[in-house]
Amino acid sequence: MAATPEGGGASATDIPGFGLLRQSVETWGGGRRGGAPVRRCVEDYKDFPEMTKRQVELLLEHGSLYSIRQAGRPEWQAVIETLAGTCYGRQTLDGTRHSVAEEAENPLSLLFARYEELREGYENRRYKPLLPTSEIQARRNEAHRLLNYRMRESDLAALKDLALKGKRPEDSVILRHGLETGYRELDGLQRQWREERIDDDYPGMEQTERQMDAGRGSLMRQAAALYEEKLAGRLPGDYLEAVSDERKMLRELARNGWSERVEIPRETLVKYGLAEVFSEIASLRWNYHLSQDNGDLSREYPAAAIDRHSRTIREQAAREAEKLEKRLFLTGAGRKGHAIVLRTDSRIRPEDLFRWEQKNRRQVDDTEQRKPVRRVRKF
Repeated sequence: MAATPEGGGASATDIPGFGLLRQSVETWGGGRRGGAPVRRCVEDYKDFPEMTKRQVELLLEHGSLYSIRQAGRPEWQAVIETLAGTCYGRQTLDGTRHSVAEEAENPLSLLFARYEELREGYENRRYKPLLPTSEIQARRNEAHRLLNYRMRESDLAALKDLALKGKRPEDSVILRHGLETGYRELDGLQRQWREERIDDDYPGMEQTERQMDAGRGSLMRQAAALYEEKLAGRLPGDYLEAVSDERKMLRELARNGWSERVEIPRETLVKYGLAEVFSEIASLRWNYHLSQDNGDLSREYPAAAIDRHSRTIREQAAREAEKLEKRLFLTGAGRKGHAIVLRTDSRIRPEDLFRWEQKNRRQVDDTEQRKPVRRVRKF
């Protein structure tokens, strides 16, 4: 029988057994070996609600049940069942109907909702998914409702990181926003790439890498559309600045094409489907310089092939820039071109931005040198 926790003012790490739980979670994470010691720690202190609550908060903090693979393991299913049978679990699941706001403040309800959602995603990956009963479906609907209420801010931050940086979100976010199919295909390509690396199949690895870049770009564009749709036109300033930088890079590529003097972030190339063409140019230049280093001076610089790829870059960048401007920017007519005004940023007035762009256009030429001020003689 577990010892009674003493000292009401003691910290969580001073309570017997809590250090073992933390060590199990931090060392093994959500792995197979982590589930058994975590279940034993929960079982030892099942009669102490405050201790169980701290254990649940620790599991939420370290993300032990954030992966579809972990949710399918019987060890973690046993942890969930043990938590439901504790004194704290019975108090939480007493059958009383609470509001979504109250449920969202309960860590055990939040942990159960995460597990239910990930378990649903795990079962949907089966060859023949099982049809849920009405009770299971009702429980899943309740979990979705709670997580959609509780996780709005964190989900938006994850979607923004995916849209701008290509950072993979947690499995629960992937499931909630319909990104599972794309990431499942991407995981399959990553396994294929590892097998090709073991077999030293370098041409196959290059082809697989291009397919992976195409899949990541599609997911980034999908996340950007979701993020902009969910905010309903109230986009934050940092997102607008990042998208404005992307538009500027696309317009630069649409005008000049490829240039070894211009460095474009790789995530921007992946997002707008330009990574493959840039990889082709890099491969051509690499082969040329390699032959030069090996003493083969008969090979000419592949200028014609690079020009063809550069033309493809200009066309693709122009199309992507036009789609981006139609989605997020507003065109206003002017005498010497047009001003691009952010549709959703209320801090900038269209007339102010138009005058600013006209002033820059008069004072700065293509070489970024300041033009002399024109003086008009009045008669």
